[in-house]
Amino acid sequence: MRDLHDPGPRPMDIGLLRATLDRGLRAAIATRIGRAPRLFDWQPRDGMPLWCADGAITYDVIWQHDADARRDAIIGVFESNVQHSRAHAACRALRRAGFDGRRGLAVVESYGAFPTIEGRLQSLAPGPRLDEIDTDVEVAAQRAGLWLGALHRTDVGGSLLGARDIGADLDTAVSRISRAAPEWRGRLLELRTAILARLGLQRAVPSHGRFAPEHVYVSPGMVTVDGLTAFGLCEPERDLGSFIAAGLVCAMRGGCELGLVACRNRSFLDGYHAAGGNGTVGRVSLWTTIALLARVSDLARLNLLAPSHVPGWLNLCARGVAA
Repeated sequence: MRDLHDPGPRPMDIGLLRATLDRGLRAAIATRIGRAPRLFDWQPRDGMPLWCADGAITYDVIWQHDADARRDAIIGVFESNVQHSRAHAACRALRRAGFDGRRGLAVVESYGAFPTIEGRLQSLAPGPRLDEIDTDVEVAAQRAGLWLGALHRTDVGGSLLGARDIGADLDTAVSRISRAAPEWRGRLLELRTAILARLGLQRAVPSHGRFAPEHVYVSPGMVTVDGLTAFGLCEPERDLGSFIAAGLVCAMRGGCELGLVACRNRSFLDGYHAAGGNGTVGRVSLWTTIALLARVSDLARLNLLAPSHVPGWLNLCARGVAA
């Protein structure tokens, strides 16, 4: 994702863009059916652009190999300065490890990362996002917890994330928030120091990194997850804190009711522990604080952070570190 002081998206050569997308979409269909399609055409879904600097686009793909024409939807995810290759590798590894839908747990199928267009292609996740569900929220959230508990018990490799990695993420957050509210830079630096003093990474499990309701899709018999750009081996509480922080930010910005968030969080944690997840409550507050800072820094990056709200966010973060 782009920083506030990024000069903006670089000019995109339309010919290169179309050729790269055409090659990637053809390869995606070939992966699905095990052979190259005989006839093939595609276009962005109605109202969507061909490409964007930061976001997702649905491409409607029409293809034919035997007698009948078929239609598929493939998602293009476009962001700069994120690990598209990491997300691609994580999806492939997790699908091999059993997150392929056969047990009702899945990650999206990744069809490749394309650095020249700052994106990757992936399958369309079935069902609504967890943060869009307003009926049977407890059941859906519990199923999300079951998914995460299963992830944390899975034997799969990845980059081991240490204090240096977390420190770099905190540096980015401090820099972004300070640009929006420079008078609070000193307190932000104090908060960073306090977090790192408590960090002392203890256990490493496969960690989604940005686990949150907007990355969880719930359909009958299936939970599918995407957004694995921050995947790595880290403490299980990293993902629990990320989920909780997402709900707090949504509620405090008026996007959802705090009571709904609290109910969703309880059901999520119930499902997580029922699945054998080994995250501990004592470490969750610290990781919730880290995730809150990341979320607030995203608001600053998007120019959505009101400087007058910064003290409230910092007070909440300070309580999380002290807990």
